[in-house]
Amino acid sequence: MVKEKSKLKLCFMILSVMILFTIGFSSCSGSSGKSYKIFRVSHAVADFSFEYPISYPIPYVDREFVKLTSLSTQRNTFDLYTRSTISITVMESDYYTPDSVTQLEDHLGYIKHGLNDNSFMLLERSPVSVSGILGEQVSYTFNAWTGLVDSSGNDQKVPSVSYEAYFEKNGLLWNISINGNPNMTDDIKNDFLHIIQTFQFLD
Repeated sequence: MVKEKSKLKLCFMILSVMILFTIGFSSCSGSSGKSYKIFRVSHAVADFSFEYPISYPIPYVDREFVKLTSLSTQRNTFDLYTRSTISITVMESDYYTPDSVTQLEDHLGYIKHGLNDNSFMLLERSPVSVSGILGEQVSYTFNAWTGLVDSSGNDQKVPSVSYEAYFEKNGLLWNISINGNPNMTDDIKNDFLHIIQTFQFLD
């Protein structure tokens, strides 16, 4: 219960920070032939930027994260993961989550055991450098909740793949992730690597 209260307080604190975002954009082209936009964020905690494909047209800032969702056609109610989503979260370290390694282990533990369906499969886990800061990157497949139920009243899940990076700077824990349908794995991986390679702190 104490931990839950701490996390609720943390989310409120992050909300007060994220609402101060100043967001800017400009366009560029990469060697892959894809067109990219530069996403710039400025607020009291950190100024940063990264390049992302223009197929993610909708930047969205909500509470503790920045989220961009790729453009695609949603075919029906249970086809929610034909799109991929870029998310960047920032949180303060605390007693329960003192560093990015603990954050990653806690997250993987939830995915492995919290879904209760043995769908988790680790694809890769290795060191990564983000804006000159050493961290870890991980990729895995799993069945993600859709928030819907089927005709029998069971929770609906869909196969998903996720690429994520965890690192820390000045006492803040950062997570950059892209997830989506496993059929889009190559594109998701390439987009993730491009974001990691172009992400930089501006302060």
